Amino acid sequence: MPVCPECNAEYREEFTLCADCACALIEKEPEKEKKPERAVFESINPVLLRSYRDATEADLAIGLLKDKKIPVLKKMREAGQVAYIQTGFTVFGVDIFVAPRNYEKASEILKAIEGDEESCDIQDETKAALTEESRKKRRKLWILLGVLWFIPLAIWIYIALKEYIMI
Repeated sequence: MPVCPECNAEYREEFTLCADCACALIEKEPEKEKKPERAVFESINPVLLRSYRDATEADLAIGLLKDKKIPVLKKMREAGQVAYIQTGFTVFGVDIFVAPRNYEKASEILKAIEGDEESCDIQDETKAALTEESRKKRRKLWILLGVLWFIPLAIWIYIALKEYIMI
């Protein structure tokens, strides 16, 4: 299919000049089918670059890496994606993965903005504290869900049954 090299307008086969630019049309090459970014990552066994407690911090790092043309995969831990959809935040943490060939470059970029690498990695002694903090946040999330979902549901059922029995 002929296309204009200036404005990328597509034409039928019988045309030779672009109506807008008056340029000679060139033959468009068929585009290769692109795999979704996630499928590409799964096929190359991505490596964990960083773990963040907050999705906002992870998004900042992802934006920086994408500006440097480094493909990134963001994965929320446990039920983090569901909590993020329902409440707008996650307490489970976010992991960022990159291709093995991009690990060194991505690590250097994040190291430059975060400080030294050792302070970014989760240490063994802080892992237990993070787990306890995660449990507390998870408990708060369940209380929040109970208040927002279960209590109104129980009230609605009570009112519906009360009206049903009175009739």
